[in-house]
Amino acid sequence: AVALALALAALGCECVNSGIERAVDIACDGERTKLARIAKDTASAAVLCVLTGAAIVDITAVITGIQHLL
Repeated sequence: AVALALALAALGCECVNSGIERAVDIACDGERTKLARIAKDTASAAVLCVLTGAAIVDITAVITGIQHLL
């Protein structure tokens, strides 16, 4: 259940990231500005944080499961 929740959180975060990137592109008329880059990088960093957290939880669950088998 936790793994599913984390997968859905990651998917939701990626959707928000895509929306932010599209909105920035529209607002800047495709122009590469420093603020546009910062907004896009920050949104991407949020996705990375969620995915990293999900990976840590999943790896911990796998290790715990293996330890119970031994």
